[in-house]
Amino acid sequence: MIAVSVYCVSDIHGDLERFDKLLEKISFSEEDTMYVIGDVVDRGKEPIKLLIKIMETPNITLLEGNHEEMMSLGLDPIHEKRILHIWQWNGGENTFRQFIRLEKEQREKILDYINDLPDYMEITVGGKRFYLVHGCPSDDHRTRIWERVEKDEDYTELNLGTIIFGHTPTIMYMDVDKDDHLRIFHGKGVIGIDCGCGHSMIENRRLACIRLDDMKEYYV
Repeated sequence: MIAVSVYCVSDIHGDLERFDKLLEKISFSEEDTMYVIGDVVDRGKEPIKLLIKIMETPNITLLEGNHEEMMSLGLDPIHEKRILHIWQWNGGENTFRQFIRLEKEQREKILDYINDLPDYMEITVGGKRFYLVHGCPSDDHRTRIWERVEKDEDYTELNLGTIIFGHTPTIMYMDVDKDDHLRIFHGKGVIGIDCGCGHSMIENRRLACIRLDDMKEYYV
């Protein structure tokens, strides 16, 4: 019998090479499911190729992160040019340059895709409830993609199940020796999985993944 697993990853930030290595490491198959909890684009070398790969993989679901929102707003002609400049200043320059080289039809498909992304999801795996969100659990859209989980706050009181989030590199939540790699953060009702992949200034950054079936952690 083929094992079917559910995985979560976040904040890949254009690092297609590392993402491909992760898929190989977990032996990701058509029977498995993956949730990417925001911030596929910006900063890295191949944000558009990565975004297209995720778009075209039916068993991978992308949630909206703040960088997807900046991309959506920055490319919307109804907004002022300063919105585009803010996005580019925040790591979107490479994404923008790769995007405008695409054919019009492909650009339209990408914009339709990112404009329709959910900003949170509630799922059940093996009888356990999970709340997936890029930034911070909330009833407010901006909080869900922009605000940050507080290290010592008890989120079990929200009764959402286990909250899986990205956005904030886990170095902000735990002490890491200079020779140690970042690892997944386990707080009170929350699990942070952004291990700094998109931050070149974090020397020991990694791309992290968690399998919700048994909470096994993977790193590349």
